[in-house]
Amino acid sequence: MGNLNRRTWGPADEATTDEKHRASLYVASIAHDKADATHLLGALGLLPKRLTAEHGMRGYRAGCRCTTCRKANTTRLNRQNRTAKGDQ
Repeated sequence: MGNLNRRTWGPADEATTDEKHRASLYVASIAHDKADATHLLGALGLLPKRLTAEHGMRGYRAGCRCTTCRKANTTRLNRQNRTAKGDQ
């Protein structure tokens, strides 16, 4: 486990994944509501870089694994396989 109180951090140092996770949990525990938590996490740079807002192939590429996104990926793979078999 990392030491969040260490004094040897420089401007180029990056927190570990575990430290970021623990900081996010702490912020969530002290936030008054969702807006407050979002504001605090944003100020600390702990918000995800991209939020999945779309479903389908774009959502699958962004990491969403809901039924709609998985079906879009399966359709894409099937189409690729049919195209590859037709080229041979």
